[in-house]
Amino acid sequence: MYIAKRAESTNLNSGELKSMSGRVSEVDAAKGVAIILVVIGHIVSGHPPSGHEWYTILKNHIYMFHMSVFMFLCGITFHYSLGDDFCSRSIAFFYRKKCIRLLPPYFFFLFVIFLGKVMASHYIHVDNVPSGMLDLLWILLYPIGSYSDYLWFIYVLFLYYLSIPFAVKFGLSPYMILFIGVVFQLFDFDLKIFALDYYFRFFFFFVFGWILAKDINTFIDIFDRNKLYVYSLVAVAVYLGDMEHSFFVSTLALFPCLLVGRLHFQWRVYVEYIGKNSFPIYLMNTISIGLAKAFLFQLVPWHGGWFFMYFAILTVVGVVLPIIVRNLAVRIMPSVRFVFG
Repeated sequence: MYIAKRAESTNLNSGELKSMSGRVSEVDAAKGVAIILVVIGHIVSGHPPSGHEWYTILKNHIYMFHMSVFMFLCGITFHYSLGDDFCSRSIAFFYRKKCIRLLPPYFFFLFVIFLGKVMASHYIHVDNVPSGMLDLLWILLYPIGSYSDYLWFIYVLFLYYLSIPFAVKFGLSPYMILFIGVVFQLFDFDLKIFALDYYFRFFFFFVFGWILAKDINTFIDIFDRNKLYVYSLVAVAVYLGDMEHSFFVSTLALFPCLLVGRLHFQWRVYVEYIGKNSFPIYLMNTISIGLAKAFLFQLVPWHGGWFFMYFAILTVVGVVLPIIVRNLAVRIMPSVRFVFG
C-alpha cells in the first residue's frame, strides 16, 4: 500500500522507517507474512481430508490473529495516507482517493466471482454458487456469508476510512476512538448487516495501528531490544489460546509482526515484495486456489499423502498467480491498474 509523502507531518528522515520510495519496509515485510498466512487459511474451505486434522489446527491458530494483524498494518498506513490535517477539504480528498482505490476492485471482483461461479458450476463442483442477480444486491447489505464473503475485508476497511476521519473532524481524539474500540471488544455484536460485527471486532486493531504509527520507530526499537520475550510470549499465547480468547492472542501478535522487517534472512526481499502485492493477492488468491484445485483434481486425489502436495502447490499458486495476473494485465492494458487497487 503506497504511503503519501508527508515529511513535515510525520517527521521521518531517510534513516527511519519510511523508505525513499514512500513505503515502509517493515510494514511490507509484515504484510508479506500475513498474506501468506491468509492464503494458507484459504486452501481448504471446509473440512480437510481424513487424517489431516493438523491443517484444521493450523488454520484455527492462524485465524486467531491474522486478520487482526492485517487491520493493524492497515491502520499504520492510514496514518501516513491521511496525515495530521483533518480539515474538511483534505478529508473530502481522502474520501475520493479511497473510493477510487477500493470501490472499483471491490465491484469488479464481485461481478467476476459471480459470473465465474455460475459458469463453472455447470462443469465442476463450486461452493456458494449465487442463486441469481439478487445476490449482487444482497451482498451489499450482508457481505459476510455471501458467495464472495472474503471481500468483507475491503468492505470493512472502507467503512473505517469513512468513519474515523469523520469522528476526528467532530472532535474525538485518537485515544478516545481507541477507547471506543476497547469497549467494542466487551460486547458480542451479532450485526450481520453492513458487516458491522466485523467492523466492531477489528476496530481496535485498526485504530491502534493508526496511533502507534506516529511513534513507530520508538515502539519497534523497544520490541527489538526485547524480541526474545516478545516472541516467547506470543508463541505461548498462540499455543494455549483459542478462538474464544482471540482478542488477547491478536493483541500480543501485533508486537512481533513489525519485527519481521528487522530480520535479515535469505528470502526477506521476496517476502517484502509479496507484502507490496498483498492487495492483489487478497483479491485473487481464492480464485487462483480454486482454479488450481479444479486442474489438480483431474490428475491426483485430494486425500492421503497427496494432500501435502496440494498444500504446497496451492500456497504457492495462491501467492504467485495473483502477482503474475496483475503484472501482465497492467503491462498489456495500463488503464486496468485501478482494478487491482
